[in-house]
Amino acid sequence: MKFNKNIPLAGYILFAFGFLLLILAASAPYFLSPSAILDIIRTVIPIIAFISLCIGCIVLWLYALLMILTAKNDTSWKFLWILGWLLFGFIAAIVYFAVANKYRLE
Repeated sequence: MKFNKNIPLAGYILFAFGFLLLILAASAPYFLSPSAILDIIRTVIPIIAFISLCIGCIVLWLYALLMILTAKNDTSWKFLWILGWLLFGFIAAIVYFAVANKYRLE
């Protein structure tokens, strides 16, 4: 089964967008004068950043599970990656995309 290769890219983009918004929210007091705009930035940007980080992590996490389950590798390979996926979550998904995806049999 073939999956769209843009799915992990969308997850990475959402994750990076959320991270950049958190940096912007943290540095907002240094480049803006105190005003109503600063209050809006302090409240809205962290919420948007948190939501985009969560969605990005969930997309990558679930896509890693789909890639593991549809691989034609042996059962022990799948079992170990699913165990890591359950125990370490998002970190295991990133490691899977960085390392194990090269050894995936299609």
